[in-house]
Amino acid sequence: MLSHLSTYSQQIHWPKEERYLFRALRDQAPESSGLIDELHAQREREKALIQRAQALLVPVMSELGAPVADLFACVVALAESVHTHVASVLHAHHFPGFGAMPVEDTRKLFTRMAELHAPV
Repeated sequence: MLSHLSTYSQQIHWPKEERYLFRALRDQAPESSGLIDELHAQREREKALIQRAQALLVPVMSELGAPVADLFACVVALAESVHTHVASVLHAHHFPGFGAMPVEDTRKLFTRMAELHAPV
């Protein structure tokens, strides 16, 4: 899970958001800047939690097997952060500058975007 979040989120997903979504939103809907800034802040929190969890995983996986309580707490915090991000984005009914959009249409749009920009 940590490897996926580190590799996929930081090296593929986030750069695509910057290149395609955030740039277009800032150009077409300047009022979205506050939302984009909050998404950047969420990213930084997630990045720090991913790094912390990776560091805590090393002693847990060692031969001595360190206690898992700190790692568990960090993973729970990371899961909550990712869930908050996904819920705020995917379940929103309104995108700045694009008008109201039903939830099912939003899911279809994000699915299509993911299919079109899947890594080769």
